[in-house]
Amino acid sequence: MAFDSRGRLLVAGLTNAGSAESNRSTVFRFLPDGRRDRSFGSGRGFAQLRGEGEALELAPDRRGGTYVLSRGLGDEMWIAHLRGSGTLDRRFGTGGFVELQLSAQGSTEAEGSSVRLHHLFARLPGGGLIVVGRSSKRGLAGSLEVRRLSAGGHAVRSFGDDGVLVLGGPRLKSLLATDTEIARDGDIMITGALPKRPREDDGGERSARRLAVVKILPEGRLDRRFGHDGVASPRVRGATRARTVLEADDGSLLLAAEHWSYAPVYPKVRPLLLLLDRDGRLEKRFGAAPTRGEERYEAAGHAKRMRQLIVAGKQVLLVSEDLPSLLAYDLDGRCEGYLPLSRGGGVRTTAAAGSGREVIVATHPFFSTGFGIELRAFRAR
Repeated sequence: MAFDSRGRLLVAGLTNAGSAESNRSTVFRFLPDGRRDRSFGSGRGFAQLRGEGEALELAPDRRGGTYVLSRGLGDEMWIAHLRGSGTLDRRFGTGGFVELQLSAQGSTEAEGSSVRLHHLFARLPGGGLIVVGRSSKRGLAGSLEVRRLSAGGHAVRSFGDDGVLVLGGPRLKSLLATDTEIARDGDIMITGALPKRPREDDGGERSARRLAVVKILPEGRLDRRFGHDGVASPRVRGATRARTVLEADDGSLLLAAEHWSYAPVYPKVRPLLLLLDRDGRLEKRFGAAPTRGEERYEAAGHAKRMRQLIVAGKQVLLVSEDLPSLLAYDLDGRCEGYLPLSRGGGVRTTAAAGSGREVIVATHPFFSTGFGIELRAFRAR
């Protein structure tokens, strides 16, 4: 979900006519008062793209249109551009589409992980797109690549090496990527985890990981001033994987990470909010240590599908698909608990979008296997 330049809400997903083969990538648009925008998509309030697939992500442009990233029945992906009316912009790419030979896998096939990248693409502040994914050949996931496209869908050859930056080398070739975000000045931030020495109690059988944030300059080079040669990997006990990042107003980075807590019965992955300064150093005075306020993290349960951070009013909101609501923090990093979204039965949060103090949340019943979401609006304090 995303707000466009005129305050209208765009929702990406799929419509289904009874079988997986009939899935269609679909984008809905809603007016600020919650009504479907009938001026979008030939009076229907939604636009459908070609063939079978699912619209995964949206990147609104400055003229009321939006870029749509979709995935087909396999792992193939493509980008389309819709005009403000919801019609396909056939001047974009080739006939309105850009085919991506990329996979959404966050790790290579050899690593055996099912982690997938969220926010595979984003619009740059000055126009154009950044796309991140694994090189895909014959269904196998290879090196992690960052590509830059112009507003018309063509490769920007001055970026990286002929339009592509491959994250390789001794450190980054093992990066398990989870998310991509764009800073206000166009810097590209990729969150994830890097391997470290196995823990002694693992017997050396399972590789341990530590959180990591990679920062790339708009011209396609690692920002060597950030962290250690472009990679920040602060040591935080129990924090094994960075899930998503958001740039604060002062240029510091809010970071949501997985924190392993070894409970008496079984381990839990709880959300942990961190703050890094502009240079990638951990702000140790932010929030509370993991051993303090443990009841806050206990209430969060098992959170392994954190998708995004939103700053709304005086709160930082964490969106995670496996939590029943948004988890709220104050601006100093202290957890305030869940926001009261559910009006009865259990729900899970699938997406959210914020504009100022207004936040729209998409929820889905926990135990439902059918289609359909409910949009809920609230104002942050």
